[in-house]
Amino acid sequence: MQKALPKEAPILEQWALTCRPAPCLTGLSTGHPQLVGTDRSIITSDLQLVSSDQMWARTTSRWYRLGAPRRLAEHSKWRN
Repeated sequence: MQKALPKEAPILEQWALTCRPAPCLTGLSTGHPQLVGTDRSIITSDLQLVSSDQMWARTTSRWYRLGAPRRLAEHSKWRN
């Protein structure tokens, strides 16, 4: 069983589930060790799991702390 989420895990705000072709997340990242910046638009590596409370996610490369998910209307505008 996983212990506490690493404190250094980046935060992903306005996140949404997407595919590229594997399931992944997209959103605004802050605190990513390689994709430096605040509210930087990213697409994650392959998604492994999302906690049932949607507070954290694990991708192939790292843990993410999840902020507020993107609202559906915003997601539709963002993708077009």
